[in-house]
Amino acid sequence: MTKGEIPTAPSLILAGALGIISPPISYFLANSEGTLPWLIDLATHFQGLYVLLLLVGLVISLRKSRRYIWVVALLPLPWLTALESAPKSSSIQPGIKILSANIHFKNNDLSTLKNLITSEHPDIVVLLELSHVQAGQLVDLKDYIFQQIQPDNSPFGIGVISRLPFSSVTTDWNWKGTSLKIPTIEVITKWKNQPIKLVAFHPMPPLAPEYHTVRNSKLKEIVEDSKQQRLPTIIAGDFNATPWSSAFAGIDYYRATGLQSTWPFRHLGIAVDQILVSDHWKVKRSWVGPDIGSDHLPVIAEVHMQMNEKMP
Repeated sequence: MTKGEIPTAPSLILAGALGIISPPISYFLANSEGTLPWLIDLATHFQGLYVLLLLVGLVISLRKSRRYIWVVALLPLPWLTALESAPKSSSIQPGIKILSANIHFKNNDLSTLKNLITSEHPDIVVLLELSHVQAGQLVDLKDYIFQQIQPDNSPFGIGVISRLPFSSVTTDWNWKGTSLKIPTIEVITKWKNQPIKLVAFHPMPPLAPEYHTVRNSKLKEIVEDSKQQRLPTIIAGDFNATPWSSAFAGIDYYRATGLQSTWPFRHLGIAVDQILVSDHWKVKRSWVGPDIGSDHLPVIAEVHMQMNEKMP
C-alpha cells in the first residue's frame, strides 16, 4: 500500500466485523443501563449492511491475496445470533393468520391496506400509527366487527380488529417509571375453543438510552404476565427493535416472522415489524406484505397451536 492510500478492504472488513459481532455483546449488556448498551444495541440492527460490507471487503482483498479469507466464518453469524424462529408446522389445516401493519398516521388512504386485508383474510389485524381519519375507514371492513382501537394523530395510535370475538380487552397505558402515555392493547379470544392472547405492541423508538431501557422492560413485562396467565400468546407490532436486539434477551418467545427488512425500505432496511409467539405455536408460513402507502411494510404470519403441558 502506497503512502496516503486508503486501506479499502481492511476498513470495510473491520466495520462489517464489528457490526456483525454486536448482537452477542448487546445481549451480554442486556441488564445494563446507560449510553454504551444503548449505542451497541442500535448497532445490532443493521446486520444486512454488515454482511454486505464483509462481502465487498472480501472480494476486494481476494484480488491480491487470501489474507482475509477468515471473513467467511463471520458471514453466517446474523442467522445464528437473531432471536430464534418458531418451529415449522407441516399441518395442511389452516392456521390462525395475523397481519401486523404500521400504516403511518399521515397516510390517509387505506385502500391498499384494505385490499390486502380482503385478499389475505387474516383472523386478526394489528394496526400501528392509527390516526382518527384512518380509524373512520375501518368501518368498511365488514368482516372485522370486533375492534379495540385507540386512534391518535401521532405515531402512537393503535388498534386491533378481528373476525374472532373478544373474550376480554385491556388497554394498558402504564410504562413503569416513566410519564409515557402510549397504549398497548391486549385481547383474549378463542381459537379452536382454546383461549389465546394477542398483544399489540409499539414502544417509543430508542432515541435515547432511557427509551431503550423502557422498551426492553415493557416487553419482558408483557411476556411475564402472559406466562402467569398460561395462555398461548402472540405479540405483534412495530417493536422498534430487530431480531438481534437486546430487547429479546432472556425472553423465551420465538419469531413467527423472518429477517426481511420492513423499514424504511425492503432492501437494506431493518426488520422492526415482527410477530412473536410463545412456545405453544408452530409457524406454517410467514411473509412480508406489499407497499401499503406507509414507510413500513406489513408482516403476515399463519401459525398453528401445538399441544403443550403449560396450556390451561
